[in-house]
Amino acid sequence: MKNITIRQLRYVAAAGQHLSISAAATECNISQSSVTAAINALEAEVGFDLFSRAPSKGLQTTPAGSDALKLIEEMLSKASAFESELRSIGSNDVNRIKIACFASIAAIIVPPILEVFQRDFPSVDITFVECESEDAVSLIESGRAHLAFAFEDLCVSKHTFKPLLRTPYYALVPEGWKIANKTSVSLAELSRHPMLQLESPTASDYIMRSFEERGLEIEVAYRTRWPQLIHNLVARNYGFAILNIRQPWAERPNLGCCALAISDTLEHRVLGIMCERDVVSPNLASAFVQTCERPPVSEIYENIIAR
Repeated sequence: MKNITIRQLRYVAAAGQHLSISAAATECNISQSSVTAAINALEAEVGFDLFSRAPSKGLQTTPAGSDALKLIEEMLSKASAFESELRSIGSNDVNRIKIACFASIAAIIVPPILEVFQRDFPSVDITFVECESEDAVSLIESGRAHLAFAFEDLCVSKHTFKPLLRTPYYALVPEGWKIANKTSVSLAELSRHPMLQLESPTASDYIMRSFEERGLEIEVAYRTRWPQLIHNLVARNYGFAILNIRQPWAERPNLGCCALAISDTLEHRVLGIMCERDVVSPNLASAFVQTCERPPVSEIYENIIAR
């Protein structure tokens, strides 16, 4: 099938998984016409229909199509493994791991993991690729990182995710505010003050929606992607922030910030390690994940981040 590309086969596989052209287009981040064109091209190439199409029922696989989709899934799995192996050629990946990590957790969670891991693997060269949390997915998929510290809500079906800890949202407020003396604060109380928003599409949208669902209006004074700037602005009385990664250094006495629990029920974000599903990673990458999951490393997460 010299006229069919791996990319087209991925579009067809997505259509077979969802039995929906629109859902396949969303997953593959392409137009519906591209999915339809891929299906038509493959059907023309193999000489039989993969799907039957009914306006009221959407896509249905034909008997021959079901068998063909199983072969396509097997081939795509092997292709992913091949791509992973090919990337490693000439890069000495036998003794190197590339890990994507965003700044707000790097200084907190990475050092204790490294201490344990490099005790067992002292000669391994670990490269950390600094990124925003949402960029971790593209770094994994492009082969620029073997693993990524990421939040579970950023993962899709083609990723494997190993949860490490739940990170509850909390309010960071100036020490001089009256509410700073409380142990917890409600969204209604916070809505009376300007908010400093740490830009993260998934988290930011959820936080704003949480205010709206309670009929609360909120003034966003500043937006930034820099966690340290958020802490500095809060310390200088510019407003409050809602965050989910605790920064112990920012909550020391006389630094101007105070962390309060939020009394409203908000979903926790789950932090963990992400990699591509069905892609063969270096053995040391698997060992790194295992280090993150076992004691003594696993026992320190709650004390470090979610105190």
